[in-house]
Amino acid sequence: AAISAASAIAIAPSAPYIINTGSLWGSGIYKSTDGGDTWQRIDSSFGASPGVLSITVDIHDAQVVYLGVTQNGIFKTTNGGQSWVPIGTDLGSINVEDIEIDPRNQQVMYLAGGDIGPLGTTSFGVYRSLDNTGLSWADMNAGMGNRSVNSLAIDNGTPQNIYAGTS
Repeated sequence: AAISAASAIAIAPSAPYIINTGSLWGSGIYKSTDGGDTWQRIDSSFGASPGVLSITVDIHDAQVVYLGVTQNGIFKTTNGGQSWVPIGTDLGSINVEDIEIDPRNQQVMYLAGGDIGPLGTTSFGVYRSLDNTGLSWADMNAGMGNRSVNSLAIDNGTPQNIYAGTS
């Protein structure tokens, strides 16, 4: 099996033959353990597959994967996709466009996202979690205005420098 329209893809830094991919249109979340020769679907615990916007694999553990999804925040697996749990439920219905882990401190995660909520209210920006569980997030949006953030990059040499791609 293979995904028909990938919207996100991530290669495990600690095991480059493991690749995870997902579809924005809900056609599935897939994993390859042989460099892309074969694929298995890993979203059976969801019921209906979520719309995947981003995938991030833990730097040290290829079994730990984070999915940024439409309207539902973040899901995490610690067993390579056999089961997924929602994290960051305090974020509401934000679209998680990107998830990054601080390369020097695995306890710190960042996300980029946005949402247009009821009555046109918006909640865009960059958020940070300091506990590596993703259970609580604080916004880092001072001075950014009301901008949708589509991507993030962390400076590996100076991880306190975070770059945000906005629209």
